[in-house]
Amino acid sequence: MSERILLNELARPEQTQLSPEQVLGAGEELLQHFGIEVRPNDPVQAKEFVSAMDQLNPRFQGERPLVRFELEQDQTQWPEETKDVTMRAAERMRMLEPQTPFEGSFDTIIPLAGARQANLDRMRYAARCLYTRASLQTQTPEGVRQGSLIFAGSKRKLNDAEKENVANYAPGAETEEDLVKATMEQVSVEQEKLSEEFGKYPQIMSWGAVIAEGEKAGTFDVVDAVLSSMRERYNRSGRELPEDLRLGAVTTQIYQAATELDLARVAKRYGISETFTAGNPSDPNIVAKRTPATYLSEVLRTLKAAALAQDEGVEKVGLKDYPIRPYGLGDYYI
Repeated sequence: MSERILLNELARPEQTQLSPEQVLGAGEELLQHFGIEVRPNDPVQAKEFVSAMDQLNPRFQGERPLVRFELEQDQTQWPEETKDVTMRAAERMRMLEPQTPFEGSFDTIIPLAGARQANLDRMRYAARCLYTRASLQTQTPEGVRQGSLIFAGSKRKLNDAEKENVANYAPGAETEEDLVKATMEQVSVEQEKLSEEFGKYPQIMSWGAVIAEGEKAGTFDVVDAVLSSMRERYNRSGRELPEDLRLGAVTTQIYQAATELDLARVAKRYGISETFTAGNPSDPNIVAKRTPATYLSEVLRTLKAAALAQDEGVEKVGLKDYPIRPYGLGDYYI
């Protein structure tokens, strides 16, 4: 993340948030390749479609009536056509893009906790975005509304390998909740250096953390815990959670499309229609180790997210309007 990237070389923000229809379209070639005939056009078929995505995973245990053939767990034995189809689907779902930065104003930005170094990467990325083209201030008819940065995770227990990996910023951590706390402390210390680099302080009026119950809480559950907490806070002050909130999330780029669909699905339940998911760059060493099997797993997860979002009536994702991106020297992104 040390390389400076010209912002104008990245996709414009309005092109980065894929709707359920767009994701399903991006996966059509792959679905045909595996002979999957069911499509998530109604609640019954949506459930079958999700089951079909599970059955496509080489690690799936059980009968596979919804797929044409079973992939070998050893991907070196996969047909070249299967690998090519998988990688084209991953590309269409923006998994091969370098990053997706925040641009514009938001009421709440939620960096999502993850495994190993992902916590530091995502929180740092959110912080850097707030020094450049994004802000936590939105203009409303009543005036400027100050937003918040909320780091969110689960109570997932760490295995020994992950404990060793995170020792650089969270020595002694036992759970993802410990990683969230350690990350916030680390990034708080780094704020002064960021302010010196950019010559200003970002408008972060408040920040905090929310931990979802359960060791296996996924993106949907974690975001739901954040919005539930926000609604309770509003209700305690005699107000309703505003439906015009602009909600953002941060994940790693390979997960960006699936996360946006989960974010939009949760937000819809709270009456919120404006969502945007940023994707921070992955470590080049990690990218180099990814294989078609890696991408197939994420393509299937993204297709499942699209089916579930479509089933709950999510048609559009993203923001209603985006800031004009200026062209000129100095308009860089990290």
